[in-house]
Amino acid sequence: MTDTNESAAPPAESPPEAPNGRRRGKRAAVADLASAAERFAALEEKLFGDRAARVDGKIERGHGSLFRRLPADEQRRYLALEAEVAAETVVAAARTALSLAEAALAAAEARCEACKGE
Repeated sequence: MTDTNESAAPPAESPPEAPNGRRRGKRAAVADLASAAERFAALEEKLFGDRAARVDGKIERGHGSLFRRLPADEQRRYLALEAEVAAETVVAAARTALSLAEAALAAAEARCEACKGE
């Protein structure tokens, strides 16, 4: 008897991991982008290109818009990524405010130390 596994194709290798720990696959180009804003821009380009109308820089979502024509799962994905961009913006602003506050604290402590010597 021969081994039936000899003629079988070798198992397919799993896609290599990206630097962020995600698997590379069909959407590797989007998954490898660093920020949510970059991923959001890539998703908008993929879904709408230059065809969608914009209001204040955002894709129009009204009745009859290209956004409404998207399947429900794509709409949810788009909205989730948009929320991630908003959260990422808030976090960046908070980090900036924290840095400014820490710098002000360090300056105040330095002035306080200088006053102790007098």
